[in-house]
Amino acid sequence: MKGHSFGIWRRWQAKSTSPDRRSKGKKKSRRFALEARLESLEARELLTVTYNGGALLTNVQAQAVYLGSAWNTNSSLQSQTQTTDQFLSTLTS
Repeated sequence: MKGHSFGIWRRWQAKSTSPDRRSKGKKKSRRFALEARLESLEARELLTVTYNGGALLTNVQAQAVYLGSAWNTNSSLQSQTQTTDQFLSTLTS
């Protein structure tokens, strides 16, 4: 994929600097080297749950515990507590 993207860039660059696209009084545009770099991302792992016909709990409760006073004073953290509480409510209902 890396070579393909670079090939597209080179074709575009050649078209944009070709003589038929330049007007007669302009200086020749300079070509420049481009170094392509790939950034590696962190591994992504997803939790998957499969029901194999075993016993299920019929009455499940979950409660989040927030340690420290910042959860009450920081508005960003308060938003996270609301989202987490709503998620746990949805998960156990």
